[in-house]
Amino acid sequence: MNTQSFRNLERPRVLLVALSGIGNLLMASPLFRTLRDANPTAELDLLVASRGTKSVLETNPRIRRVFVGTPKPNLRTLRKLTHTLRRERYAVGIVTYPGQLILSAALLRLASIPCRIGHRYSWAFLRDSGLFFSDPVPAFPLPSFTVPASSAAHDVVQNLQLLQPLGIVGDPATARYDLPLTADDRAKADAWLVQHALGNHILIGLHPGSYGDLATKRWPADRFAELGDRLAERYRATILVFGGPEEHTLKAQVCARMRSASVAADVPLHVSAALIARCACVVSNDSGLMHVAASQNVPTFGLFGPTDERRTAPWGPNGHVIRAAGTEPTYDVRNLTRVRAQNDPHPSLLALSVETVARAISAALQTPAPPREPR
Repeated sequence: MNTQSFRNLERPRVLLVALSGIGNLLMASPLFRTLRDANPTAELDLLVASRGTKSVLETNPRIRRVFVGTPKPNLRTLRKLTHTLRRERYAVGIVTYPGQLILSAALLRLASIPCRIGHRYSWAFLRDSGLFFSDPVPAFPLPSFTVPASSAAHDVVQNLQLLQPLGIVGDPATARYDLPLTADDRAKADAWLVQHALGNHILIGLHPGSYGDLATKRWPADRFAELGDRLAERYRATILVFGGPEEHTLKAQVCARMRSASVAADVPLHVSAALIARCACVVSNDSGLMHVAASQNVPTFGLFGPTDERRTAPWGPNGHVIRAAGTEPTYDVRNLTRVRAQNDPHPSLLALSVETVARAISAALQTPAPPREPR
């Protein structure tokens, strides 16, 4: 299929498989926008994992329908899902980067989708994943960490490359995350601020957590608390501590260790995004909420240790990376069992001092940030 045939199709149905987390889904969202721009009649459906990701884009006007799957379905669940997908008669199926490659590719084939697009790379025992796709796309290799980082390696760019078989060229220079907020989201955020008497306060956000059991990606909670105190004093701000429902205890710990005014924001994801949009800046581990902050054009400071900022840095002109000097990423998604067994922050994060983070934030905020686009 080429660009002219896709552009000329009337209401082509496209299935986008994104069996990963919130951050990965947001890094794929520029692909969705570019695809709809190429053919405004296209009907885009998403298949996402049961990891709280459904709400991320179900309010997006570019998405017709969101299905929820599981990364490890049993045979009965798999049969039911493939039967549902086959009835939709999709013209194109795209597996976003990265995430559950073998299962995702198998689903596209079982759903009888003629044009199946995904990246070609090796994975464990599978030497060439391109065997599963009708139109495989090579993944950009990561450059050596000893040379300047290549923006071509970022997951946003990797996802835009998936449009090549359709003859569509995505422009990374104009790509941005797509997390639209409703008037109701903003009204609930306003009401929350009034409830906590924060309507006129300068706000700074912190996210001390990360998805599930990936504690190795988390900067220590006591350092977040100390940083919060420094930022509160310097900018005369109130600190909002963000995180999911499973991070309630962690948020409370950070607030309890702070001397300055702080509040744990126990609100749904879209209301969190609306509150984040009110913040002067957000400091976060490499997490889904880091990308949520970047989606709202807020100065976003990502703390990186084991994970690779060349791939997952907060995208956009207001995204900033902070890494301890002399450290390199070590995270290997192909060996998650070993990674999840690590219950303490990675040594590369422990090497990152509060002073280093505070100085980096101060230096960045002295330079006027690019104007925020209206949401």
